[in-house]
Order: sequence, then C-alpha cells, then structure tokens
Amino acid sequence: MFSSLVYEVAWSRSLSLVFGTTIYAFTAVLTAFMAGLALGAYGFGRIADQTKKPVLLFAKLEFALAACGVLLIPLFELTYGVRLALFSQLQGSSAMLFIMFGIVFLLLIVPTGIMGATFPLMTKIYSRNFDRDISDVYAVDTICAGAGAMVGGFLFLPYLGLSQTIVLAAALNLMTGLVLYRARER
Repeated sequence: MFSSLVYEVAWSRSLSLVFGTTIYAFTAVLTAFMAGLALGAYGFGRIADQTKKPVLLFAKLEFALAACGVLLIPLFELTYGVRLALFSQLQGSSAMLFIMFGIVFLLLIVPTGIMGATFPLMTKIYSRNFDRDISDVYAVDTICAGAGAMVGGFLFLPYLGLSQTIVLAAALNLMTGLVLYRARER
C-alpha cells in the first residue's frame, strides 16, 4: 500500500492542474481511489479464495499496477488538454467539473481496482503462511499506506518532481512483483 498512497498524493497534485484547484482534484482522486479499492477487493475476494497460486497472481497485479502508473503520466497530460478544450466551450460550468470528474474516475478506476484486488490476496497469503489474524494484515497495510502518503508528499514530490515520483512508485510495484514472482514456489 506504500506505493498506492504515493500514487494518490502524486495523482492529486497532477490533477490539481487539470481541475484548476486542489479540492476538486483531491475529491476526484479520493472518490476513484475508494471506489477502486472496494470494487477490486470485492471482485477479487472470490478469485483469491479459489486461486491455487495467490503469490503469482499478486505478482501479476503488481506488474499491472506498475504499467498503469507509468501509462497514466501521458494520459493526465491529455486530460489537461481536454480541460482546456472544455473550458473554452463550457467556461468553468459545473458540467465541466462533472465531465472532468468522469474522465478522471475512468482513468483511475483500473489502477485503484488493482490496488483493491491485492488485499484479499495479501490476506490469503499471509494467513496461510503465517497463521495470523487479518487484523495484522490490515494494520501493516495501513501503516505502509500512511508512510507512502507522508513520504510521497513531503519527500518524493518536492525532491523528485511529479513524473519521477510516479515512476518511482511504479518501480516499487515492479520490484514487489519481481520479489513475489521469485517467491511464488516457496
């Protein structure tokens, strides 16, 4: 969840340029983030229960999330162009906000759904391998999420910039996927 919250902070910053204000960008990102987490967890709950290779599936999700993270960089730039075109037509009306919200929601629902899908897999792997309670998984996940938000906002963005922060989060997903892929048989 560390990289997920790095993405959330970076996406909020990036989309503040699209929306022209931080509050709309943050609201759009948070809404898509929470919806994606819920849909991904719900959708993958049964898959996680049925899969014979949860570690391999988790690795594939990390690879997919890394790809989504990098692909969103140019898509956000295109979204800014859409905003400029809409602004000339709709001149800042609430219709423009709803259209931009819809575009952002559609862009973010896939990566955030992937993020949500990792939680049922994580709980299956962790409880199977360590005979632990789900509350331990949730606690560690939440601590990592908080650290990702803090480090992403106060360290990565100021020192690396927006695109490099997103690329770094994608690299973390890629490394996590590689570690999981190598550990899949153990």
